[in-house]
Amino acid sequence: MTQSLSSLEAAISQVRDLIEADGANSAKTVFGRTSSFWGRIFDKRSNFPDVNQFVGFRRADFGHGMADERQGGADKEAAHAARAFEIYRQSVDPREVAQLDESPLGAPYVFEHAGIVRSAAFWTNSVTALRVGALARELGLAGRPLRILEIGAGWGLAAHLLHQLLDVEHYAIVDLPENLCLSVPYLSAVLDRPIQAVEMGAGQISTLRPGVIAGALPGAVGNIKAQFDIVLNSFSLQEMDLEAVDAYTDWIDRTLSPDGLFLSFNSHGKAGVRMPSQYLSKSLSLQQMRMFRRYPAGLFNTIPYEMVFTRSAGKAGMESRLMDCLGCLMQFGLDEDLSPLQSAIEKPESDVKGATEDLTGFFSPDPSARRRALTPRVEQLMPGVFHYLDGLDGFALGDNSRAIRAFDAALGNGLAGFAKLRACIQLAILRRRQTLDEFHEDFDAVFAYPELKTMIDSRDGTLFKTRFASIVSVDLPQLQH
Repeated sequence: MTQSLSSLEAAISQVRDLIEADGANSAKTVFGRTSSFWGRIFDKRSNFPDVNQFVGFRRADFGHGMADERQGGADKEAAHAARAFEIYRQSVDPREVAQLDESPLGAPYVFEHAGIVRSAAFWTNSVTALRVGALARELGLAGRPLRILEIGAGWGLAAHLLHQLLDVEHYAIVDLPENLCLSVPYLSAVLDRPIQAVEMGAGQISTLRPGVIAGALPGAVGNIKAQFDIVLNSFSLQEMDLEAVDAYTDWIDRTLSPDGLFLSFNSHGKAGVRMPSQYLSKSLSLQQMRMFRRYPAGLFNTIPYEMVFTRSAGKAGMESRLMDCLGCLMQFGLDEDLSPLQSAIEKPESDVKGATEDLTGFFSPDPSARRRALTPRVEQLMPGVFHYLDGLDGFALGDNSRAIRAFDAALGNGLAGFAKLRACIQLAILRRRQTLDEFHEDFDAVFAYPELKTMIDSRDGTLFKTRFASIVSVDLPQLQH
């Protein structure tokens, strides 16, 4: 933190003034509606800290809903941080993380892991920031000052880390009042950057000042005509109704620079977006799609996926049908095993296209349809995926001998990552073991997911069956695009 206390107070007041002037009108717009998810969060937590509360806001409940929930005591905070480190070190190299710093503003609970002292939320947000930095380098944006806009920045930690990884010309945040009042003052303070408030009644803004942290309520989105090199959203489009998602993607169509990236880390089935292809827009093409983190925060969480959109001329985008199939398959924890599908774009090889068509039939509440979807060409192209899905189906239907044979075959064909862990858990339940004998990875899954031990001790697979039913019930073959 480089700003003085008086500067922090002025930053808080500047954002508060914006909220007081535009908050009510913003809430009436399609962009500014508070989703039911965030409505529940705001009802449960404290909001709008004053300057005394702000200097310690991370030890209160202001960060609830943004990967900074209080655990109820120092010992519980330490255990939570250790679990976060264990999960997220699977997705990032701790040596890379060590190059990133965390501000003491907000008085976070910090603990030592891999020789560095950071908070649990730091490990969560480092996955986001390092991935954005890597994509910027891979796709040719690094090495120049970047204009970045984030829709829903939480309280600003990922944005702070991105300033350490990239040359940022200016950083704009669009968010609901209860979160904007945290992120913009936080970034202004830790980066010692001035604030540019974007007012709803100020007319169109074609450029933002260099070096600023720009803050806008959602209702002011229509005023922003500036171009951005990176537009980022993590875990908030998935909470909006479909009308709001469509409005945002249409706006991003207009504001993304010619060689810019729209990076979306979201899932489907949580609110308005029922299928992955509903994130597609009029002129942006999906270039990449994969699981966002190697292991999710919870054993049965909805799994977010990374979507990289561009508007580059001549680049075909991923077909919506393939996109839907990939997103649904990822809900089973599959990622690197899906590489033949992940590499396919507008005109994939015929075997990939055929296997995709077959696999769409797996997402049906009809068991016979699921069995028909597991065709020889799926087995030939992705044997690990074929046998894993067969095992999931057998487990859900109570056909235990089929499930055991299939999971064993999937592991024998190199099933990896989170899907491998889930197969091993189900095998432990089926074989009445209290250990994950087939899971030979540098990952303490029993520690990372406390519910896992209870599940295998009790030999209760109900949660697996419930989650399976929710994933396959979309009836994907009936979708029309």
